[in-house]
Amino acid sequence: MSLEPTLLIPAFRYGKETPWGGELLNRMYGKFAVGTKIGESNDFCSESKLPDGRSLLKANLLGDRHPLPPFSLKWVDCAGQQHFHCHPESEEYLYVIKIYSDSHMDVATEDDSIFSYPLQAGDLICIPPSVSHALSGALCIQLTARNFSTLRTDHTPSNIDLKAPNEPIDLLLIPEAINEQTVRLLQANCFSVYELSNYENAFFGSRDDFFLITCLTDGVIRTKEKSFYLGRGQTVLIPPHCSDFKLSGERFLLTSPT
Repeated sequence: MSLEPTLLIPAFRYGKETPWGGELLNRMYGKFAVGTKIGESNDFCSESKLPDGRSLLKANLLGDRHPLPPFSLKWVDCAGQQHFHCHPESEEYLYVIKIYSDSHMDVATEDDSIFSYPLQAGDLICIPPSVSHALSGALCIQLTARNFSTLRTDHTPSNIDLKAPNEPIDLLLIPEAINEQTVRLLQANCFSVYELSNYENAFFGSRDDFFLITCLTDGVIRTKEKSFYLGRGQTVLIPPHCSDFKLSGERFLLTSPT
């Protein structure tokens, strides 16, 4: 039996966990948690749930190749400034969706020099392993490989064991245009990300592996059996051997394992 597209229910971090959190996820992207200032919406991770209350892992919708999610996808709403932190074993990718009045990424090096990179919507940032960084004033989608969750935080860069060079690093990646409606944003070691725009009943056939569709604007998915509305900010899991469907809407991200 063919499976259907499945909405993912995110796990939130807010309040004291993310004192730098903002209101955009709640006010503009339909992310509702206790309080209005949400720092992170973990849409695709081991903690994600389905609308019927089952966990993503127990539902076994990723196929035999992936007993666990091979990467994570989350929204980060940073109205203030994060503390400096690093991920010693993983690359982190941030796609800037919206910015506040003062938006930048600060990067620290071994000699405690700090380089500040101004950000704008559409920037794609790669943070290499062990590079100490702090985001400020931006709403982003963040992707990170599974099994690389080791996080070290501190208020001062000097207390973090860094492998970063004592020179500025190039944080901005250049997307690759495939056609007028599809842009490959990045090809990482375990996932690929595409931006889709102005789709009208675009056909998606069944495939052997899962992928994700994240709505940056409202959209609609139509299968043979039903149609359902996708709200801005929602992420939908397309499981392996899913029923054929058609997608309509102005702007989406498509993320698939490689």
